[in-house]
Formats: sequence, structure tokens, C-alpha cells
Amino acid sequence: MQTAKVLSTPSPEEGVFAALDKLGVLWVDLFCHGMTVATNALLERKGSPTLFLTTAGFRDVLSIARQNRPSLYDLTQPKPEPVVPRHHCLEVKERCSAGGVLEPLTDAEIRRVVQEVGERVQRDGIRAIGVGFLFSFLYPEHEQRLGMALRQAFPELHLSLSCEVAPEFREYERFSTTAIDAYLSPALAGYLHRLAQGCRERGIPQPLIMQSSGGVTSIAQAA
Repeated sequence: MQTAKVLSTPSPEEGVFAALDKLGVLWVDLFCHGMTVATNALLERKGSPTLFLTTAGFRDVLSIARQNRPSLYDLTQPKPEPVVPRHHCLEVKERCSAGGVLEPLTDAEIRRVVQEVGERVQRDGIRAIGVGFLFSFLYPEHEQRLGMALRQAFPELHLSLSCEVAPEFREYERFSTTAIDAYLSPALAGYLHRLAQGCRERGIPQPLIMQSSGGVTSIAQAA
């Protein structure tokens, strides 16, 4: 067993390759990689500018959150700021309940939302979009239709749909998970793609990325 430790670098992949160079690695059969790039970006609030699209009337869910907090009866206790600020939360006219569709998502509304997103992309430098509608874990069609239109209009943006990221009940948990996924994915994907490119240039296999479960997954899946 050999180990090596090098200084941190502004671009994490440079540190990875510096460690390999320090070891004098000439041949690699299997490359597994564990990192905290996404965790650091979340803690330091260095994710990507993100929009969050949600059912009309529910743009404040990310800010309201839940009542549970470290000091339950301290009304001055500050809550963590959501990764998507309120002015980047947009409302979409549609509504589902536990029993089905209450207000259909029309083609006209999809066009309006796509136009507004385009304006925000140009004005605010948006790089990611999260979508979370009420009861989408039961009825994902509205999110899927809007997601298809957004992917066609903005193929360069990362898109996270709550029906794909966390298809579970309780809107705050699902919305916040989806917003964080959108917020972190561009930075993480960029890092992993640079890492993969560096491996190709050095003739070593692309790394398998360690998951929080302790297992590994491919770079494509992790990104």
C-alpha cells in the first residue's frame, strides 16, 4: 500500500493528478474516487444560480420550511437561508391533489414559463432549474411536460425534476432536495467531466465515484 498527500488546489482535479504524480503511478487497473466537492459547495454557498418553479401559491415553501428547529420556542432563532432565494422562485399555474388533477397545465402556460425562464437566464445568469409541483410523486405528468419543454429550450442548463429526484410525499422535503440537487449539479458535473478528461489524457481509466452509501457509481451517473 502506498499513500500520498498533496496541498489543496483551487481546481480539485489538479490535486488528484498531483497525488498520482507524487506516487509515480504508471499503470492503473481500477480508480475509485471519494470527494466532498458538492458538500463543500453547499456549506460555502458556492453552487450555481438556480431557479425553482413550483405550483402557484407555493413559492414560499422553501423559506417557510418546517416548524422543527434546534430551539423550538425561540422565535428569534434564524433559519438557514434556502439555496434558492425567493425572487428566483417562480409560480406555475397548475394544481394536483391526492385525488388527481385540479387545474391542468396548459400549453399556453408552458410557453409563458419558458419565456420567463429565458428572460431570467439572460438577466441573472441562471445555470440550473429545479421543478417541484404539488403531488408530483403521484401525478408526475405536469413536471414531465414542463421539463421536456425546458430541456428543449435550454439544453445547456441542468434541470432537476422532483418526480425524478425525490418522488416522495411532503412538499418541503421534496422541494428542498430538488432545489439542492439543481444548485449543486453544475459544479459537480463540471468537476467530474474535467476529471474524466484528465484521465483520458493520462491513459488511465475513469474513476468510479464513491457514494454516501459506501458503494461506487460511474462518472456519468454521479454527474
